[in-house]
Amino acid sequence: VLIFLFFLMPKVRGAIWYVLGLLTKQFPNQMDKFQIEIQDVLYNHLNEQFYSKKPEQKAIVGMLKGFRCSLIRPHLQNKQIDQLYIIVKVGMTPIDDIQRYKVLINCLRILQDHHKLFKDHILRDTKELFEKFMVLITHQNRDVKENASEAFEAYISEVRIFMPRV
Repeated sequence: VLIFLFFLMPKVRGAIWYVLGLLTKQFPNQMDKFQIEIQDVLYNHLNEQFYSKKPEQKAIVGMLKGFRCSLIRPHLQNKQIDQLYIIVKVGMTPIDDIQRYKVLINCLRILQDHHKLFKDHILRDTKELFEKFMVLITHQNRDVKENASEAFEAYISEVRIFMPRV
């Protein structure tokens, strides 16, 4: 069934991924037997889109929203979590000539909601993420600023353990 997604418009594909993520979040017991397949196929599609020569932003946004919902019960392998973190981190980088920030905002939301899943990555990239947050918190777009502030709080909750006490 998920193979037919290739033939749909990007916005429709993104909406389907988002709905699948919502279903796994709202009905975890009923969707449990599908969780692994949904996350695995979603990961493959997101990875493919993110590294495509012509990424479809509307599809990527829906996939990120789907992951945000479905990661409440993560079934990804460590390698997939590593790659998903890279996608989220790259997606948090503002691009000057793009006026739409939905990918960036959804990457911030994933980091905010699932920071514990990326704990080791956050600790490894503490300085780089801090610099990204400082840029995003002062961004001209209000939604970017607000989501960056909320994701920054999650980031701080992970790194505070390793900060020296005064």
